[in-house]
Amino acid sequence: MYPVSELYLEKITGHSVQTNWYGSVKTTIGTVYPFDLSTIIEGSGKITREICPQDDIVIGSTCSAELDISLVIPNVDRYELYKGTVTLFFQLKIGEGAWETVPVGVFTIAEPPERSQNVVTIHAYDAMLNFNKDFGLYLQGNPYYLLSYACNACSVELGITQEEIANYTNGTVETYTYQEVEIYTYRDLVGYIASYLCCFAYIGVDGKLYLKPYTTEITREVPPSWRFEYKPKDYEAFYTAISAYFAVSEETETITLRSGGLTYELGINPLIQFNADDVRKSVLTNIITSLAGISYTPFTAMVPCDPSLMVGDILNFTGNHAVDGKLSAITKQIIKINGSMELSCAGSDPNLNVLTEKEKAIQTASRNSNKDGMYYYDFANAEEVTIGDGETARVILFDYVTTKETHVDFHAEIKGLVETTESYDEATDFYTETDGVIYVTYKSGRAEVVEYYPINTFFDGIHLLHLVYTWWASANILSTFEVFIRCEGCSLTIEQGASRGYIAGVGLVGDGAWDGAVHIYENFTPLDFSIIRRDFEDEVESSFHTPLAPAASESMVRHNFFSVIFKDFTESVGASRLHRFSVAYNANDMRYENAMVSGNNWVVETSGLGFVTTPDCEVDQILTITSKHSGNDVAYIVSFDGGETWWTYANGWVEPDYTQDVYGMFEGTMRSITSEQWAEKLNGTIMVRAILIENATLTDIQIYTEVYQ
Repeated sequence: MYPVSELYLEKITGHSVQTNWYGSVKTTIGTVYPFDLSTIIEGSGKITREICPQDDIVIGSTCSAELDISLVIPNVDRYELYKGTVTLFFQLKIGEGAWETVPVGVFTIAEPPERSQNVVTIHAYDAMLNFNKDFGLYLQGNPYYLLSYACNACSVELGITQEEIANYTNGTVETYTYQEVEIYTYRDLVGYIASYLCCFAYIGVDGKLYLKPYTTEITREVPPSWRFEYKPKDYEAFYTAISAYFAVSEETETITLRSGGLTYELGINPLIQFNADDVRKSVLTNIITSLAGISYTPFTAMVPCDPSLMVGDILNFTGNHAVDGKLSAITKQIIKINGSMELSCAGSDPNLNVLTEKEKAIQTASRNSNKDGMYYYDFANAEEVTIGDGETARVILFDYVTTKETHVDFHAEIKGLVETTESYDEATDFYTETDGVIYVTYKSGRAEVVEYYPINTFFDGIHLLHLVYTWWASANILSTFEVFIRCEGCSLTIEQGASRGYIAGVGLVGDGAWDGAVHIYENFTPLDFSIIRRDFEDEVESSFHTPLAPAASESMVRHNFFSVIFKDFTESVGASRLHRFSVAYNANDMRYENAMVSGNNWVVETSGLGFVTTPDCEVDQILTITSKHSGNDVAYIVSFDGGETWWTYANGWVEPDYTQDVYGMFEGTMRSITSEQWAEKLNGTIMVRAILIENATLTDIQIYTEVYQ
């Protein structure tokens, strides 16, 4: 956990918090582009960290934090930002005019950003990517020496001292890189060292490399008041044995402390290939002794955003259905800028340790394969697939098992009928037909492949879509590879058997017999509750009901009505009065400039910018102002004097910069303005003007005023 003050801890767990996000993008030539909430596209900011990519608590992982964010940066070449750095900060208001700042991380833009008008979408990663350099040396020494060498070679500062490493498991036991087991990259080396020390590796918010062991020291108590959702498992995950492969004798060694727990499959670690049996067994015993000291309850939870928490921190959930005293480690963290935070803890059930699905698959694979043979596994779609305009569908799925580390190749050829979408212009009485675009997304092990998205453009007719992708798969895993297609401006029909592909690799195994796993997918149409956002009164009652035995059961993700019904939610449920402006209710009350009504929306009439302005509304108080519109193509300005002067908000009320191509504030900024900040300017009336960028649509504008119970 990043060190913070006691006042910070008190405020972050309170019922009402005020936060801020800001940062900067620095190019390789030193140009700095600062940003804050006013220039961060709402809903785009996300930081993901994960130290257990599988379903178990693992050591030796090399956690790479990933940042996805869209920023308004006018007049910048996206290639100028390539390989630049993004520095991100979080602020919490802890008193009148006092803010405490928490650094969130330093990220490198590893691929050219995507650009749409003035919006730049950035995918960036922390300095763990620096270790993806080829390694081919023989090294010998204590773990600190090996880590220092890797950091110096990859230009990353080591954030822990030699004394700290000496206190870790096996921290003073000298070792060497066994040359018969190839270490491909420095990142592999860091992972093997972390495993040797019974730790995981990660990059801190200061950009330095850290190794951290799992502990039982509680970082944060999590009461019901500080969580939106909590789903614990009904078991605790713990290890009581370890298994490792000794390359010299080509044998697997197992050390068991006691029965009843999981067996940690260490695999082959080139740092533990000691010829001396007593040294090798001592290192393994030290690792399993350290692992046996922890016991975690796996969970998934959604909590308020607090970037001071880090992966590896220990949580104790209390109250309601949580069992007090049962600890959980954060093994995955998804931070949403100006939103909530998703946390989870991995771990398998020791009661099912006799033979897990993964072990059954690997056991079957070992009996049916030659580890050094090249294997090919084919796919063909069993039923016709139709993907409409704007829709997404999965077209290929592979389940596979590896018996050794291997390079996997995927090739596919999909034959389909493309029908482009026509548009009709009433003024010219012409139908316009443009090429359709097909977007391909890969998912490996259920995780989206973010570094490569194939895109193809087609006209009407039957076409062949060729797909190729390769990746490196770890040993002894049961995993999946999926291909999804999204159509824009067209539809795609794939006949039965017309989607064909294969994966190939050494030590790659499939089994023709059904293994008992059933994959179920179902799409639900989104529910639109915008019609009920008016004046209303309601009462909420809660009571316990005796459950009835169901005849059949099905589980689905719960519907979240919170954000669409209530803007603010405290211990009592209230509602707010509002002025709502939409095409269906009061289109004639609005003022238009280069804008018109199209269906249920306002759109730009010709080209350039369109303006839609509300009438002057009499209000004594403003809680918030929201709108419904397309994407990020609508900006807003407001007037408090009947349209004489106009204002936008950017860390205070300022006049719009009319020299820019697009000016004003986005809906997320407008919605985040507090009632106190509105009161600074409010003088009895307000007008809202929406600025529509070309191709934008605006559905409604809603001004929330006083609260009543």
